[in-house]
Amino acid sequence: MKRQYDLSQLAWTLSGYAPHVWRFMRSMEAGATPSAEIADVPARVPGSVRAALREAGLVPDWEIGLNFRACEWVENRHWIYHARIPDEWLDPRATLRLHCQGLDYCGCILVNGGEIAPFVGSHVPHVFDLTPYLQPADNVLQIVFELPPRWLGQFGYTSQMTEWKPRFNCTWDWVPRLVQIGIWDDLLLVATDGNEIQRLKCTTDADVNASTGILDLSGAVGGETGHRIRVTLTQGPQLIRADDCSVAEFEKGVHWESLPIELWWPNLEGRQPLYDLRCELLDAQGNVLDAVSRRVGFKHVEWLVQQASKGAGSA
Repeated sequence: MKRQYDLSQLAWTLSGYAPHVWRFMRSMEAGATPSAEIADVPARVPGSVRAALREAGLVPDWEIGLNFRACEWVENRHWIYHARIPDEWLDPRATLRLHCQGLDYCGCILVNGGEIAPFVGSHVPHVFDLTPYLQPADNVLQIVFELPPRWLGQFGYTSQMTEWKPRFNCTWDWVPRLVQIGIWDDLLLVATDGNEIQRLKCTTDADVNASTGILDLSGAVGGETGHRIRVTLTQGPQLIRADDCSVAEFEKGVHWESLPIELWWPNLEGRQPLYDLRCELLDAQGNVLDAVSRRVGFKHVEWLVQQASKGAGSA
């Protein structure tokens, strides 16, 4: 069975360093605590470095006058979010993974002071297996944010912009340069015994002539044999369709058609209704071991080649 813990519940603190100082100090003396320029500022998760600093009174309100000029130094530091993982969340029989839905922009993950993996990309979810690095108790999780891209503003060589980070905060028209750094989406610790839906792929289409929906899904399942998959499609309290299938059928692919749904229309042409798709992994007794959800809509898009009429292009 899979259990999920919301890391926003923990007491997070934030510390700031000159670039790489925290790493250099650790290499000089094992177990040494790096000298932080700013240490142990309370921080919300999700939340940004700048917001934590402003709430602590360490930077002014950048929305007033020219105060933003006194905040531009923030992007030139390394920032470390720090929290302790509760001992009761640990299970020696389970695999524990850190799921980060939004880290802005790049850095690395530390567990008990050791670097376990890098990350890069503001819009890319990241998953890290913490199991090999955890102690029986007193575990410390740190998320290090290193320097963001030097320049991603409106004015520059767009062809050279390769980083997956919003450019708006790096100056845009009359907007000041306030580069965001921090955890902008959910941060979760997931414990699993291996019985789980490891992957889910879902695509939708529509039969525009019949005004019905088409859904294809498949995935991968880990763990013991003898389990089943239950798939349900709903819109609010309304059940559109529900089916059970074997794990083998699910992994091969499930196809639904003639679904009684409302079509998704282009903007200003109609509504854009959404539906909830839920896949549950069930044991032999019908207990839910894992579940994965998606929000889907139904539309059909195709490219049509228009034949040139006779005489086209003539003067």
